[in-house]
Amino acid sequence: MQLCELTDSKFHVHQIFVYSFMKKFCSIFIFFIILFLIKPLHSQDNIFFGAPFLKNYTYKDYDSHSQVWSMSQDQRGIMYFGTSEHFLTFDGSKWNKYLLSNNSVVRSIDIDSTGRIYVGGADQFGYFEPDKLGELKYHSISDYLEEDNQDFQDIWETFVIGDAVYFISNEKIFIWKNNKLTIKNFIPGSHVAFKIKKEIFFTSINDGIYTLKDTTLKLLPGTDSIYPINGYVNIVEYSANELLIMSGKSGAFIYDLENFNITEFSLSPIVKDYININRLYIASSLPDDKF
Repeated sequence: MQLCELTDSKFHVHQIFVYSFMKKFCSIFIFFIILFLIKPLHSQDNIFFGAPFLKNYTYKDYDSHSQVWSMSQDQRGIMYFGTSEHFLTFDGSKWNKYLLSNNSVVRSIDIDSTGRIYVGGADQFGYFEPDKLGELKYHSISDYLEEDNQDFQDIWETFVIGDAVYFISNEKIFIWKNNKLTIKNFIPGSHVAFKIKKEIFFTSINDGIYTLKDTTLKLLPGTDSIYPINGYVNIVEYSANELLIMSGKSGAFIYDLENFNITEFSLSPIVKDYININRLYIASSLPDDKF
């Protein structure tokens, strides 16, 4: 009887040992399984580390034309877009669309310090601002022009500088300041305008680059030496007194606004070859002196 009890006791101890071993083994096994599953997920996160979150919106999302001509953003973060059919607003979740008084394309947009949104269209320019209920309403400025000045076609650029607004078409510059409109004939052959700080620069296929201060146009000396042979695509600020001029075929040039010197901007052979083959279309300045 005692032998039987001893045997049963050993058997019982053996069962406990096996159970304890299996329990530890299963715990270790599950630990490594979890570790194995977590590691690929962590590695996958590293692939996208630092990549911006992007979401594409199609014309079906905002219910307007697919061709977008202009865009801007106000101090609240609300985005504004000009399409071939509408003026659009987007607050991050909801799209709204508006029309100009003649239902034209919206070519250009700029916003002043008060939040008033100036826009340029085809034979039309004016501004949007909220009414008493907070609903955006369009107010035309060009409707008050005399009849012989109303056929100006597209307003390709709208620039706010201080308390003045410049609406720029192919042939005329309309300057809106203190609720008064001044009209200035455009320089022959001009087709592109750029705003840098408080100045506007124009390119002319006949003469070179002009600058506009208030209502005075001035030709920048020496700019005829690289234009119209190469064609300007974009002008950005290079330093406090220098412009970086991007040409369509011959790379880039630095223009000194004080002594009017022009020097070639150094580009790598790969970039030069790419521009010669594909033609430079647009450029912009980035942080850390990159372009």
